[in-house]
Amino acid sequence: MLAVIGLMAAPAWAGDESDWNNLSQIRAGEKVQVVRQKMKTVNGRFESFSQGSITVRQGAADVVVSKSEVVRVTITSRGHRLRNLAIGAAAGTAVGVLLGHLGTQRWNGGREGVLAASALVGLGGGTAFGAAIPGYPTVYRSATPVQSGK
Repeated sequence: MLAVIGLMAAPAWAGDESDWNNLSQIRAGEKVQVVRQKMKTVNGRFESFSQGSITVRQGAADVVVSKSEVVRVTITSRGHRLRNLAIGAAAGTAVGVLLGHLGTQRWNGGREGVLAASALVGLGGGTAFGAAIPGYPTVYRSATPVQSGK
């Protein structure tokens, strides 16, 4: 239940991703991914942006993508996937042990197996939750819907 609430609230923590000026957070040379209309991607190093476009160095060439064509810009050099997995695993294990302990308080013996099983279930659930949290920060997401690929 808490996991569902957390996933639903996650977009609210992200701030206003539809503001093009968020691109000023990206340092020159950082790895970025620009998703264009029709879901074509440009992966490379951020060069610059203006009010009408973003410039990404891809190999030896600069690729200029107009703002109207950009669906999303993500910083791929600031990944937190491993951190998110570790936090989820630790929190899930703690919750599993706590629930196992609370569920077996009145037992006289044999609690260890239940505690171990509940810790493993919590570990699995927490790790899955941690994996579901986006690993790379999205700094811009277009407010306009994506056009059909036809």
